[in-house]
Amino acid sequence: MVRTYKRKTLAPSYSKEDLNTAMESVKSGGLTIYRAAKLYKIPKATLFKHVKGSRGVKSQTLGRPTALPFHEEKKIADCLKLMEKRGYGLSKKEILETIGRYVNENKIPTPFRGGVPGDDFFIRFKRTHNLSLKKPQSVEVIMSGEVSERMKETVSKNVK
Repeated sequence: MVRTYKRKTLAPSYSKEDLNTAMESVKSGGLTIYRAAKLYKIPKATLFKHVKGSRGVKSQTLGRPTALPFHEEKKIADCLKLMEKRGYGLSKKEILETIGRYVNENKIPTPFRGGVPGDDFFIRFKRTHNLSLKKPQSVEVIMSGEVSERMKETVSKNVK
């Protein structure tokens, strides 16, 4: 995928509800394909393909499907966030190798070359899951933050 890609086509000007309503009216015999296409502002070819069954609903979103299912990506992103919270900030290379190892161990079919995702995957993954690259911190700094939170909780309980 090219990072500077600009979409050349617009999203459909009709909704899925309009398409379903038009399909039902054609199938029930109330309207012809031509009339339904004009009434609901759907291209005739699109309506024809859906009515005849040669084209179904492929995806809820526009564009190509992601390399990994969303639930798998979310699981990986949550683990990375937890590692970052515990002081293990990973570099881009380490994150990509970790994802590659996870994919290979779980035998998930992907288009990754050599079993390791590339730069474009990383950019989208980071943007989708709201991740940022962090530098590893010393454990003392992290623990001092946790200790201060525990102290605040203890003090607030004792004050009440």
